[in-house]
Amino acid sequence: MAVNQPSIQLSNGAHFPLIGFGTWQTSPGVVGSVIGMAIDNGYRHLDYRPWAASGEPELLQDSVVHKIAQKYNKSVAQILLRFQVQRDVAIIPKSVNETRIKENLQVTKFQLADEDMNELMDISTKFRFCEPKIIVNGKPAIRDGENPYFPFHEPF
Repeated sequence: MAVNQPSIQLSNGAHFPLIGFGTWQTSPGVVGSVIGMAIDNGYRHLDYRPWAASGEPELLQDSVVHKIAQKYNKSVAQILLRFQVQRDVAIIPKSVNETRIKENLQVTKFQLADEDMNELMDISTKFRFCEPKIIVNGKPAIRDGENPYFPFHEPF
């Protein structure tokens, strides 16, 4: 079943799908069949990123997100994914479960109210989830942090 995916327009005019599919820590013997299933269900870009690595805030456990999920009769993951899609942020959810793969695509079928978007925006994690890091002299360092155009020096 092919699905027409919403996309965002990049600065070069190309369109990029808002929803991708991640394979992070998926067993190698499973990846091929799961990617095939994801493509059959409408995914068009693939990558990986865990919901939360060790030491990171666990948004799937946040009480505000749970409250909003109940209000819309959606999963917590769907609310977090919809929040990003509604902000025109491309997302790459990972699953090997066909039900959740299909559920992830449903985040384009509902809209969060402004007050719910504001509540989600106000969750105070004060954490950059995708800050690029490398190891320098045995210690973690921000990759490209010395570049004058590096965007992650901006305060929260």
